[in-house]
Amino acid sequence: MDAFRIAGDALWILSLALMAGSARQAMGRVKPGARVPLFGVRTPPVVGFWAVLALALLASLGLAWIARSPAGQGEMRLILLGVRALAASLFALLHFTALTGALRVLAREGQLKP
Repeated sequence: MDAFRIAGDALWILSLALMAGSARQAMGRVKPGARVPLFGVRTPPVVGFWAVLALALLASLGLAWIARSPAGQGEMRLILLGVRALAASLFALLHFTALTGALRVLAREGQLKP
């Protein structure tokens, strides 16, 4: 195990933890029976708040697998760290943008708990 893999794992763990915490908090704010908008489609709250997080988790597992494969050796370690760091931050940005948009729409419709 080298420092590049550990740093990549740490960045993903931090990113996924932030996304999970915000999704959990948002779930608690929604009234029962509300449909959450996710990229223009109305979904149940579980799907609306956790879909991007689930996709990010799958991406992180795929990138972690590549980092531990023979393809992730040598000079590729630094490149993979950059790819993993960029992907973690972009997934977090996508998640927070979708979450903020959904909560604004729900607030306008009166679907959030006081």
